[in-house]
Amino acid sequence: MINKKGFLFTISVIFFASTLIFFTQGVYDSNVLMEKRIISSQNPLNIVQLNEDLAFDLSNLFGLSFDANSIEEGVLIDGRIFSSSSEINSLNDWNNFLFNNYFKRSFYNKSIDLSGLVDGKSEFFLGKNLNFDYNYGNSISLFSSKSPLIESIDLNIKSSGSLVSYEWVNLTGESDFDVSIIYYNDYNRISIIDSIDNNSYSYLRLVYSDGEELIEFGGVNYLGIDYNSAFVLNTINDKVIEYKLKVDYVDACLYPIKINSILSVSSDKFDSNSFIKLFK
Repeated sequence: MINKKGFLFTISVIFFASTLIFFTQGVYDSNVLMEKRIISSQNPLNIVQLNEDLAFDLSNLFGLSFDANSIEEGVLIDGRIFSSSSEINSLNDWNNFLFNNYFKRSFYNKSIDLSGLVDGKSEFFLGKNLNFDYNYGNSISLFSSKSPLIESIDLNIKSSGSLVSYEWVNLTGESDFDVSIIYYNDYNRISIIDSIDNNSYSYLRLVYSDGEELIEFGGVNYLGIDYNSAFVLNTINDKVIEYKLKVDYVDACLYPIKINSILSVSSDKFDSNSFIKLFK
């Protein structure tokens, strides 16, 4: 009788242990499946977050910030122009950091194409209407082949060096929009308020002992192409300039703001290639 009880006890223990093992395995399999579903559901979110992080780094690297207002159809660009060699070196260092460190710490296969930025110029596309170019250490420009009409321009410039003289030339036949310019450095301050035409050429020439800065408005020839409703700031090579540029447009779509750089992210379930975006 004792042996029978011992046999039944042994069978019960084996049955309970087997049940516990199967239950544990089931819970583990369920957790693994849930984790896979969570990771899969977060794929788009992870890509968006990665895109935003890279865009933030790039804009800081170029000393740029954008604030585009879709309601008022205007954009505020806060930036600086400085040494071209330091910018390219910083871009290369950042690229090496991404491939050797940052990309290896997270999921998926990732790469970024910076060929559109390492040629000495960074390009930003504001919605369907505008292009913003930054030629490293040399100039900035805001233009469009679709020529949305400018409603107003406000420009603040802070520059190093002593200003020798300046010249404001308005070749406008008609007055389409108001322009306000404030220039200052340690020695000088200039304030200009005028009305100019989207299609006519107007400019401010700033003369220093080591060269000239030329700021162009309206009908501008940029890189051999004529643009209306354009803005170009040409400075002395590698001269440090800080600027705030606010431009309001008539009927202009300024979202999203894209950087001419492609982010590629892939796994066995998805493949994504998109411009780096500052705003979505």
